[in-house]
Amino acid sequence: MLSFQVSAQPNARKPLNAQLALAPLCGVLACCVFFLFVTARFDAIAMLPSVPSSRAPRMPLARERDLRIHLGAWGYIVTTAGRDRAVIVRRNGILDLNALCSRTRRELHHYPDIRIVRLMPDDGVTFDEVIASYDALLERRCANLPQ
Repeated sequence: MLSFQVSAQPNARKPLNAQLALAPLCGVLACCVFFLFVTARFDAIAMLPSVPSSRAPRMPLARERDLRIHLGAWGYIVTTAGRDRAVIVRRNGILDLNALCSRTRRELHHYPDIRIVRLMPDDGVTFDEVIASYDALLERRCANLPQ
């Protein structure tokens, strides 16, 4: 508390004591200073340039063709942009990677403007089968998959 003496009248005999509580005043001042710091920080953040630090992956356009290889429990379904479908079934429970490569080469030769090859596995497919399919497409140069 801050206290000081004030004389009410110049000819008064006894001065008056006045007291002012500083605790609420300090709280209000602290809130104002905090508010100014927060708004200054938001202004500084708003002035930062909004250029991404890394390039985002390029999304295909609607007219751009792609080759989709759906990997499931039955085997592969190869679908091109022209909606041609080819089913490559498993042989004795094993994926036929040679048939997948030959079909992929044929589709890429038939449609030279295909730039994207998507390998889409189902939930029931094991990780090893996905990696084997991806490796077969890369190692045998069947498709230009992103690495």
